[in-house]
Amino acid sequence: MSLATGVEASTGHAAQVYTVAGLAALWGVSDQFIYDEIRRGKLNAMRFGGKLLRVRRDAVEEYEQRASLVVTDEPAEPTIHDLCQPPPSFSAGAARHGMRLERRARPAR
Repeated sequence: MSLATGVEASTGHAAQVYTVAGLAALWGVSDQFIYDEIRRGKLNAMRFGGKLLRVRRDAVEEYEQRASLVVTDEPAEPTIHDLCQPPPSFSAGAARHGMRLERRARPAR
C-alpha cells in the first residue's frame, strides 16, 4: 500500500491523490500541519462527504513549487527581526554578569 490511496501499489502508477496522513508522512510533518495549510487556503484539497479529504497530486506539486527556496548570491534585505536587534556594542552576556554600559553624565541645569 502506498502513502496515498493504494493506487500505486495496485496499478504501478503514481498516486493521483493523497490522504492527509499520507501527505504528512511524505513531507515529514504532522497531520495537523496539512489540515492547517488546507484551512488557510495554501493547499487545495477535495472534500468527499462530510470528512473525507484528498489532495490532488497537481495541488501538491504546486504547493511544493511555491514553498521552494530560491538561492541567490545577493544578500537578503533586512527583516524587522534584524532591525530590532540591539547594537553590536551591547553584550547580553555582559549584562548577565552585572556589567553595565557606561552612561554619560547629565549636563548641569
